[in-house]
Amino acid sequence: MNKPSAQLQNLQTLRAQVSAIENQRTVGDGGMVSGGAAVIDRILPAGGYRKGVLVDWIAPTGCAADFLSMRVAKEAASSGGAIVIIDPNRQFFPVAAAAMGLPMEQLIVLQSSSSPDAGSIDQDLLWAIDQSLRCPAVAAVWGPLPNVDDRWSRRFQLSAESSGCLGLFVRPLSVARQPSWAEVQWMVSPAARGAAADPNLFFTRLQMVRCRGSHTGQSVLLSINTVTGSVRKARSEYEYRRSGKSNRTVANGGRASISSRGAQVQSCQGIQSKAHSVSVAARVADTAADRRRA
Repeated sequence: MNKPSAQLQNLQTLRAQVSAIENQRTVGDGGMVSGGAAVIDRILPAGGYRKGVLVDWIAPTGCAADFLSMRVAKEAASSGGAIVIIDPNRQFFPVAAAAMGLPMEQLIVLQSSSSPDAGSIDQDLLWAIDQSLRCPAVAAVWGPLPNVDDRWSRRFQLSAESSGCLGLFVRPLSVARQPSWAEVQWMVSPAARGAAADPNLFFTRLQMVRCRGSHTGQSVLLSINTVTGSVRKARSEYEYRRSGKSNRTVANGGRASISSRGAQVQSCQGIQSKAHSVSVAARVADTAADRRRA
């Protein structure tokens, strides 16, 4: 065997060993949690998220980061366990979560005892987040997480790893270039659509900016159906141009609508009463003023 071939084989062996060591960090039975849609699972190297890791969605407002991340929380709790909601500014709207099919009996909401400044979070709530991530009875911790120092980020990562809990955080754009203890980081950005596109479709672009054990930089244009709540890969921003494919006449009977940072998303799951519609003003985590207007 020549020298370059031997070096290549050694490099491949080392990569396999490093991957095996990383995989040993998976907690419990090594189960995986779906990314909430088949198109997202295909991008993830293991076909989903490993239990016991942190996942960040870095996004501006109005691009469905709340909706996409909450779908993962729902998947994590599908076999049991609590979903802990971080609500530092008292903006969480339970009706919207119920419309997505989240089990209300499994939700625990953490709120600040005081009113923190915008973009900040108090120390007591950070401690509560850490304890929730450390608890084996918690399937996922979900919510907006502003800039936190590296000490807290590391504690969150170790706590999630010790219990098998998923930490699912929606982060501001200001953290995009900062070091992170998250296993996976997504950049979520809105995508324009043609004026003739189906009004029931909302488009957003998802780009992997960090993923341990995988090449980053992959991106996909997602199409979210605002009637069914389904998420799939979009062919283009201008799909469904023909009126014959439009869903404009779909009735809302038996559906509840949910809006996630600008995208109104509806779900039939868990809604079995006669025809009715629950209209939510802006997103899953909504302001009190907007809730009153809704």
